[in-house]
Amino acid sequence: PVVWWPPAVEPASTSKSVSSNYLRFKFVATGPEGEKTSTGQALRKVAAPKVEPDHWLNHVRNVKCSRITVTGGKIPNSHHRGFAEQFIYYDGITDPPRSPIAQRVGDKVVIHSTSDHVWHDLLVIERLNGRVRISNWINQLDAGTQLTTITFSDVTDTESKTIQRLQMDLRNRLSAAGLNEDEADALVNTWSPGLFHQDGLMLFYRVPQKTYDQWLPLEMNPKPTKMVRVGIVVHSHLEPELETRVKALIDLLGDNDYRVRAKADERLVRIGGAAFKWIRQGVKHPDAEVSLRCERMLRDADAGIYALQKKQENQFKIEEPRPSVDKEQVDKIIKEIIRQKQQ
Repeated sequence: PVVWWPPAVEPASTSKSVSSNYLRFKFVATGPEGEKTSTGQALRKVAAPKVEPDHWLNHVRNVKCSRITVTGGKIPNSHHRGFAEQFIYYDGITDPPRSPIAQRVGDKVVIHSTSDHVWHDLLVIERLNGRVRISNWINQLDAGTQLTTITFSDVTDTESKTIQRLQMDLRNRLSAAGLNEDEADALVNTWSPGLFHQDGLMLFYRVPQKTYDQWLPLEMNPKPTKMVRVGIVVHSHLEPELETRVKALIDLLGDNDYRVRAKADERLVRIGGAAFKWIRQGVKHPDAEVSLRCERMLRDADAGIYALQKKQENQFKIEEPRPSVDKEQVDKIIKEIIRQKQQ
């Protein structure tokens, strides 16, 4: 686990966990009858943390469910010992599903996938150079090695209407998989930016519950009569030309024009974890500014992705010497900054 909400009993912190591969929560749910008791009334007085109206937490809270109060967990430097919520959230590191490989064949894309589980409700979306193309839904892709030819349709209607139609399709498919309608709405509304608005070539699919349970075991006490878990796997930036594009952007981080450097920096940040492989190489770039910008991007990026790569590196190398910094190059950067400010 890297970060979670609300506070867990174990580990007893909301900071990064280095000693545990699990989270344990203790909470109390109060229904209408329970609220009549003194304990229930006290629990109802624990307020859920307020967030801005457009915050994603509100999408998740807009689900008809029991309100829970987590007890036993704590936040460092906080006097609170109880936290009210309608969900449990966690972000962490696990072995990722094997990423498919995409190849272009004319105007189509061939997806090479190797999987030990079935893929359900597969959709492929491509956003490149202002062009948006969307595949048809694929209801099921069997386990094993597969070559799947993806045929796209260009978005001819207004993009917002097309995305709304896809969102409704996904809601229906999630409901058919076992979610209640408001749960399906919450999932789609929360993750819509990542599912429907990413740049590049990306695909997502629904994972079978049996596979989900194997990846991320969940235990509840008392044991529920029925448990429904619906997971979506997203593979972003599968475009074959990604390496060439990322390396070109990294080189632009050392451009003489500040505006060019800033634009390249912004585009690399938008690509995110898919560019980490080459951004880490950029840390060793002979240009000091390129090196510093790459290091900052990795430091500011998602902790889970960065920590996983650092963990993999440390299996083979205890310490990696930092790249030497050329004093003349640093002086050149300082002078450039001063010149830009004077302008």
